[in-house]
Amino acid sequence: MTIKIYKGYEIEASAKKLEDKAGWAATVSIYAHTNGHVRSKVFNPPEIQINQGEATKYGLIIGQYIIDGLVEGFSINDL
Repeated sequence: MTIKIYKGYEIEASAKKLEDKAGWAATVSIYAHTNGHVRSKVFNPPEIQINQGEATKYGLIIGQYIIDGLVEGFSINDL
């Protein structure tokens, strides 16, 4: 698991080995910290990566894109 702060949000990226396919998938959690409260949302992008490191790296990048509103179907508007 890797954590990065981006535009005031905390992005947590991890990788999971896919059992039915060759490769790894990223899981991205985005946290909003406001007034002592923490809200979060989890995203599972469908792209498959070749190894654990690449999946985690991809998770951090896609997390930034989600925050920027650049990933269709993924939004943090309700955070």
